[in-house]
Amino acid sequence: MNLTSVALLAFFIGLLLLSLLTPLLFPKLSFFSFATRKFSLWLLVTGPWWIGGTCVVLFWPRMDSELSLSWLANFAHWHHADLFNFTSWHGLILLVCSLIVVWLLIVISVQSWRKSLSMRCLLDLSNTQKLQNHMSHKVYLLQSNIPSAFTSGLMSPKVYLTSALLKQLDQQQLDIIIQHELAHVRAYDPLFNVIFSVFCRFYPKPISHILMQHYRLLTEQMADSAATYYYDNLDIAQTLINVARLLQKLPNNCDGTQLSYFGNEQVSQRVHRLISPVEKPSVLILLITIVALIGAPLIAASTVDSFHHFIETIFTH
Repeated sequence: MNLTSVALLAFFIGLLLLSLLTPLLFPKLSFFSFATRKFSLWLLVTGPWWIGGTCVVLFWPRMDSELSLSWLANFAHWHHADLFNFTSWHGLILLVCSLIVVWLLIVISVQSWRKSLSMRCLLDLSNTQKLQNHMSHKVYLLQSNIPSAFTSGLMSPKVYLTSALLKQLDQQQLDIIIQHELAHVRAYDPLFNVIFSVFCRFYPKPISHILMQHYRLLTEQMADSAATYYYDNLDIAQTLINVARLLQKLPNNCDGTQLSYFGNEQVSQRVHRLISPVEKPSVLILLITIVALIGAPLIAASTVDSFHHFIETIFTH
């Protein structure tokens, strides 16, 4: 059970370190390739979890003196690792943290269920039908006076275009939107948006908001890039601007966690990415980022025991 205490302390140390590191990385993140950005964002949002797991692995030899490594013992150590009492502060911390995690998961599950239920009710009450003259069976027409295009559905995502949107755009623009949305379908973006948002909830709200913004921007830019296989970048950018003007009629309080909208609030950055070449990131910045991400679990491991003794100055076993 002491390993669980190590994991929890390392989790919160990692959360603090990454909360401080994340704002420093974001200004240069847009210069990287899509694959690098996606990997970096998932690495950051899951950081406290894999940092906690890494520290458990580093401290594991301490549970058996025969396996203990001298260099590792000098770097990271945990006094009286074989002692654990459920009535001590260790047990209290484990109980409180477990309750917090369970409560967050319940809240997230209920919120996701309500949003899914609202979307299902909307689609059931609306007159939806498969879009004619299109080869994909995942594109549907939604009767609505609000011009909109979005992808909805976690395990079986589908594309929805409103009748109002069809009336205000030409065939090429509509096909650009469909190709963009089908890229979201192939990538299961609504599902991964929800998973990403779950990990974000463990971060402080400002950091969580920034992480989610960057992830949504990335998924939209990747879908824009997928559409460039069929149409010119400038045509896609112009369509994006036209649709963004139309979508200003949408409610401002619309929550798109489980949706992928063609025209969202990050239009200017998406247009810039389409019409401007991507600058190559500095090698120094890339090296600093790699060192920082590798160093985070090592720093957490080297400070876990110090935090342990700091807590013991307040509590006693």
